[in-house]
Formats: sequence, C-alpha cells, structure tokens
Amino acid sequence: TSFALAVALILIVSSWEYCNLIQIKQLAGKALYALLILLATYFLSNAPSNLTILYAAAIWWLIALIWVSIFPKGSRLLRKNLLVKLVNGLFIFVPMAIALMALHLLDPMLVLFLLILIWAADIGAYFAGKSFGKNKLCPRVSPGKTREGVYGGVALTQVVAMSYVYISIQTPSLSDFLIFFFLALVVSIASVLGDLFESILKRIAESKLLAPSLCQCWLVL
Repeated sequence: TSFALAVALILIVSSWEYCNLIQIKQLAGKALYALLILLATYFLSNAPSNLTILYAAAIWWLIALIWVSIFPKGSRLLRKNLLVKLVNGLFIFVPMAIALMALHLLDPMLVLFLLILIWAADIGAYFAGKSFGKNKLCPRVSPGKTREGVYGGVALTQVVAMSYVYISIQTPSLSDFLIFFFLALVVSIASVLGDLFESILKRIAESKLLAPSLCQCWLVL
C-alpha cells in the first residue's frame, strides 16, 4: 500500500541519517544497514504476534531510561560499541514502523491523532518551558528542558485528547475519557524520554542530526 511505501521511505531516510550519527561513513555500510532495517521490519511485521517485539523493545527503552538517568555515566557502550549502536537503531526504527502500520490498519485516523499528540507534547513543553521554566529536568543531558515544560506538554496533550473524544465519539462515556487520558499521559511522558535519549545520542556523536521527535515517534508506539 501507499502507506507502507511511505513508512519504508521514512525508514530509509532515518536509518541513513542514523548511520551518520553513529559514525558509519561508507556508502555500502549505510545501504546495508538501511536494507537490514527494511528486511527486519518486513519479516517481523508478518510475524504471528507483534506483542513479543514490542515487549522486547519496551525493555530496551527501560535501559534507555537508565542511560538518561545516569548520563554521562554508563554511556561508554553507546560511545564505543558499534554493535550496541546498531542494535539501538533496530529498536528505534523497526517497532516504530510495525506499530505505525498496525495502527493504520486499525484506523488511519489513529496515526494522525498520535502524531498530533506528539506535536502537542512538544509545543506545550516548549511554550510552558519558555514562559514558566525554572527547575531543570535533566541538565546533564539537555540543559534547556525544565519540569514546567513537561507539565505544559502533559497539559496540552490532555486538551487534544479530550477534544478528540468529544469530536470522534457521539456519546462518550467515562471509560472513553479515561482511556484517552492515560493514552495522552503516556505519549507526553514518552515524548520527553525519547527527546532526552535523542539528546544523548547527539551529545555522544557531537552532532545535530536526527529529525525532532524521531525517538518520540517510536517510544509512544
């Protein structure tokens, strides 16, 4: 389908850029890694159950949370070990693509809604941080991020989620509001973690590569 082709294009561009981030400069190396990402996505997306893949990826991101919490300690593996960097990329891109395609099959509007939630988390965090930010969130990783920014991102995603319930469901029940409340909460928190982990990768590589919300897109899926 056209959506699958669009996801494949995103994977190629993102994995190519990620190769620059982890210091893979050779054209052949970049092409092979992009091919590996595409093949892994294709075969795993046709697996009987995707839950095992998502569970494994969730465990990997718990490790990423630890990296963020103790940085710069514990960053040696990400800095020196190429295998860890390659596996990290697999856990970023492959589950993201599989989850996006699964959401699209369920309801194409859910993909757009998810992206809007991610954007709302970023926008809310930015303006709240600029206006009210005083308490640093994780200064060793990202000096500009504040706790007030996190609160702003959470608040705006809740506004978007509740609006979506009102618009898309004719007679919403309390359970509908609760489901989307927790969904928006997970998205906003995951967006922060994804952004912080992306900052670690950039600091290690001393680079400004990777599109904003690249990690967030996976993490909330």
